[in-house]
Amino acid sequence: MTRLICALGQASIASKSDGANLIDLIKIISIESFFIILTVSLFMSAVFVGLFIWGASSGQWDDSKTPAHRLLWESEDESIQ
Repeated sequence: MTRLICALGQASIASKSDGANLIDLIKIISIESFFIILTVSLFMSAVFVGLFIWGASSGQWDDSKTPAHRLLWESEDESIQ
């Protein structure tokens, strides 16, 4: 973040005809924002993977209704056997 503040200060001091400082400023901002977005996305994906593992191990997706419905929709041929 200090590099960004220094780059902003240097860009404001530079003359308007010097476009190199502006390009350097854009590069610094885009690289820093990339690392922020990367960190946030990795954290969010870790949270979602953790929630998925918790849900799968605690039986959140166990099917408790299908066996009861299967009894109602069972055909007579299958019930004789």
